[in-house]
Amino acid sequence: MRIVLKQERKQYVIEEHVPNEPGANAPRADKDMFKKHLDDMIDVGCLMLATMTPELQKQHEDMVAYEMIHNLKEIYERQARQQSRYGYTYLMRHKSEALEKFKEFKNEVQNQHGKSIKALRSDR
Repeated sequence: MRIVLKQERKQYVIEEHVPNEPGANAPRADKDMFKKHLDDMIDVGCLMLATMTPELQKQHEDMVAYEMIHNLKEIYERQARQQSRYGYTYLMRHKSEALEKFKEFKNEVQNQHGKSIKALRSDR
C-alpha cells in the first residue's frame, strides 16, 4: 500500500496528523492545502478499508487514515507480543517429581533462549 500511496503522492496522509482548519481570513493557498489533505485522507481511508477484513473494517470505519495506521500498528504489536510467549508441559507420575521437572524446564529455557525465568504461572 505504501508503494501506491507514494506513487500517488498521498503517503503523507498516514504520516501526519490532520492539520487544523484554516481560519476565514487565511490565505487561499492554506485553505486549498487543507481541502487537498481532507480529500486525500478520504481516498486513502477508503483504500485502507477496502483491503481490510470485515472485522477490521468495522473497527476502523470511523477513523481517519492516520488513526487507522497507528491503531493497526498497536494491534499487530500486541499480537506479536502475545504470540511470542512459550508454553511447556511436563508429565509427572508423582508430585515429588515437580522440582526435578522445574529444573529441566529452567535449563531448557536458559539454553534455548539465553534468558532467565522472570515469572512462573500455575493453574493451582
